[in-house]
Amino acid sequence: MIIFIEIEVSRRELLPKIFLSRALINCSSKIIISHRKYLKKLIEENDIKNSILFTKDANPRIDLINYYKKLKKKGFTIISQDEEAGYIQPSYENFSDQRHGNGEAFDFIDFFLCWGKRDHAFLSNKYRNKKCNFVNCGSPRLDIYKEKYKIGEQYLLKNSINKNYILVSLNFLCFYFRSFSERISLEADRLGDSYNRYAEEFIKREAETLYLLEKFINLIKFLSQKFPNKTIVVRPHPNFEVDRFKKITKDFPKNVQIISNGHLSEAIKNCELLIQNSCSSAVEAILANKKVINYCLDNQKYFVSDFVNHFGPKCNSEAQIIKEINKNQKVVDYKKLDERLNYKDLSLTKISNLIKKNIKNFEDKQKINFKSKYSTIPILKSILKTLYKNEMLLEKKDNVLNIKLNDFNLQNINEIIKEINNIEGETFEKKMNFRFYEDKYLVIKKVN
Repeated sequence: MIIFIEIEVSRRELLPKIFLSRALINCSSKIIISHRKYLKKLIEENDIKNSILFTKDANPRIDLINYYKKLKKKGFTIISQDEEAGYIQPSYENFSDQRHGNGEAFDFIDFFLCWGKRDHAFLSNKYRNKKCNFVNCGSPRLDIYKEKYKIGEQYLLKNSINKNYILVSLNFLCFYFRSFSERISLEADRLGDSYNRYAEEFIKREAETLYLLEKFINLIKFLSQKFPNKTIVVRPHPNFEVDRFKKITKDFPKNVQIISNGHLSEAIKNCELLIQNSCSSAVEAILANKKVINYCLDNQKYFVSDFVNHFGPKCNSEAQIIKEINKNQKVVDYKKLDERLNYKDLSLTKISNLIKKNIKNFEDKQKINFKSKYSTIPILKSILKTLYKNEMLLEKKDNVLNIKLNDFNLQNINEIIKEINNIEGETFEKKMNFRFYEDKYLVIKKVN
């Protein structure tokens, strides 16, 4: 049996997916991680059967529904967890309406992994007549923050920064790799007749992020002058066009660093405090026992999460920010966190046990053919090498996919595997080794 795991945005998902793989490797002969587009191609071209697919959402697109139908006929078990989570939105019902449609995908997904009580209760009730089993298990992205897992300890060295920097998280939409016109047209196409219910929210949310970006840029400059001996680390959202953003920040002082590499958890675990607005980074900072400050607009209404901004003081001026930075106390209402997130359990163990108890482990006799960059015959080697380079150049023109998989490379994978292999505990029975094929397939096997 092979386990296939989809990733969409490598900076957000690669580290937790490899972390999950360490817990699952004893359940499978191999684990293959890649983008949905590439996994689909690999599964279909090799006629793979009796395996597991971890998907990144429950999208009801017709092409995905047809794909799931084929997989079920081949004996696949489909497990899904929504990477967008939905826990920061005021209404999970609205989030689900936009993400899940009428729940068409839940007729084919065997297990849907919920982040906590709120989404589990809503989905279990609304789709109780569907075949899907909804499991309240949390997420590997939350497991990373448990103190016993020493993940991200090389972050300071890799980025040449000192400990106790101020971390500023930018999650605003205006520098996303997809333009506003593209994003809103995709929403209109996906939502169909339901689009008009959310049109005003989409447009006004975008407008608020423009104001917020300007406010945060001015704050970063202000903080760098106020704390000349500290580093101000700016962490853009994984979907940011970082190179474009840097063009408007050329006048940032030397003690400001824009760092987009690695996983958010690495930046959070090593910071002194986090400044953000309506970003999931606030929740993750709380899990890492860090101080959170919320920098807000007056009368902010559309790009806002009261849930997220609850975990720290709300400030709307630079003077208030300085005052809060100089305070030592940190008060957190964990009750609100408990309402939406299952962060106390270890999701890795829950997911591993789910597979062991519910899924038959088929013997893997299938050979997967990855495209080789080389050939033993010199003339074929030259031809194949040229064809491979041309194909990769064409794929790199797909700018969206290229940006999404920007951290999906051999050096980064090697560093993550080494770090996670050092973790001990009963959840991690075996260590991993890996191969990286065609710059797009990570194949993980257990070390015997």
